[in-house]
Amino acid sequence: MDRDLFNFPTFTNAEAIDAGFANAGALTDHFAQNKRFWGFYFQAGKLLFGGRQCYDIHQSEFTQPTRGRSWGDIEVLFRYDFLDLNNGIRNCENEMNFHRALGGRADIGQPGGAAHNFTFGISYWMGNNMRFTVNYQISRTDVFANAGGANGTRRNNVVGRDINGHYTGNPFAVVSENPGVRFNVLQARLEMWF
Repeated sequence: MDRDLFNFPTFTNAEAIDAGFANAGALTDHFAQNKRFWGFYFQAGKLLFGGRQCYDIHQSEFTQPTRGRSWGDIEVLFRYDFLDLNNGIRNCENEMNFHRALGGRADIGQPGGAAHNFTFGISYWMGNNMRFTVNYQISRTDVFANAGGANGTRRNNVVGRDINGHYTGNPFAVVSENPGVRFNVLQARLEMWF
């Protein structure tokens, strides 16, 4: 991780030794090199009029399906995805011990934000090389998904509402009744393969 792009915390040698490191430099190196991000997704789809998906084992991907009717086929789709880029602020036992050893310092976590999305879609396969798709996506983010850092210095990135009900970009000012940002997206596209 480029230390010039992130305001890394400074540690004392005593803090580093309490956390199980030889000195402050070793703890800083560990902090810079060890990140725990995670995410997953699952999706399902079904061609309604007898078409079949084709899977290319050499490219490890689905290609254009065969259509079930002469006029085409309709496909319904569902996808759920989750991504967590909040390093060091989850309730994992090792990370909690690390926080305890450093006196519960808040600046050792790296809040990159977390989000989950539900996507519902329908596709009309017009031919072997053309489809029209409409997707509806429901998105939810946590208070750290602000692209402005943990201190919320970029106020134009809203992450929730404060105690007065005003929008704020500071994740630590968000009240628990209004966490994160919720939004929905409707999108459509026409795809053609050549």
